[in-house]
Amino acid sequence: MSSQTLEAPAVTGYDLSSFADWLLINGKNGGSHSPKSIKAYCSDLRGFIQWFLEHTGQEFAPELVTSQDLRAYAHFSNEIQHVKAATWNRRFNALCWFFKFALQEGLIKFNPFDKAGLRTRSIQEAPPKSLNKSDYARVLRVVEQSINTARTGNQRRMAIRNRAMFALMACAGVRVGELCALRPSNLLLSDRKGHVAVEHGKGDKEGDVALGREARLAISDWLQINPDEILFDGLTSRQVERIVADFGQRAGVQLTPHMLRHTFVYRALEISGGNLALVKDLARHNRIDQTARYAKPHREDLEAAVENL
Repeated sequence: MSSQTLEAPAVTGYDLSSFADWLLINGKNGGSHSPKSIKAYCSDLRGFIQWFLEHTGQEFAPELVTSQDLRAYAHFSNEIQHVKAATWNRRFNALCWFFKFALQEGLIKFNPFDKAGLRTRSIQEAPPKSLNKSDYARVLRVVEQSINTARTGNQRRMAIRNRAMFALMACAGVRVGELCALRPSNLLLSDRKGHVAVEHGKGDKEGDVALGREARLAISDWLQINPDEILFDGLTSRQVERIVADFGQRAGVQLTPHMLRHTFVYRALEISGGNLALVKDLARHNRIDQTARYAKPHREDLEAAVENL
């Protein structure tokens, strides 16, 4: 991948393409940076370069930047611009990586960033975005109505298929990539229990997903009219995302497949009384701290608590 697609010419005239190329092969723990991160870092650096020109009256050069300049820029960002913590932390990382690059490439002899004493700002972590009870009920109603209002046999077939996909994501936490890879042979259903055998989950791991009654009924209805070996018509992840987004739009909420998985985990924690160990296995998380993120109160919970004080 060339930096030509990642780095536009800087307004100040300073070329960051070498830095963009360097980021492609240098990252945390010997890794690399994503194109999205590289684009963001270069954008932040252009902002710093413009600030440097206005603040010092000098054309930017790495060797001209002092620790005092970096502290002044931190003050400008946080106390004058009042940028959000996430924005400052990204600027912090952009500067950190740039001066590592400059030192390694021999553009500077000393790293001013190391002596500046800059710090990132803490961010109150919000729980993963999921549907609250009323939004979930509205989306579920749209899913059911799409079957009842179907005018042709093909429309009804697709609506039943979509309800089965929705149930696997929202009632069993199946990821969209896992969903698209499923075959009928991965399903084991009965009146009282059922599960899905995921062969290639996140990290290419195998695992079983338990299915509740709601999911079993939706999937059974679909299997009765779809005897094919391809479970969901060979839909791609992008096509499923569009179907889910359409459900959300009709219900008046923003919706993605990942939000449906988040909703499943959040509901499972609520119903289980906060049993992290149980929900960790249901969600197929590697670590319990991944599950614990969902135990954080949502904005609606906080608002309700304040209202009831």
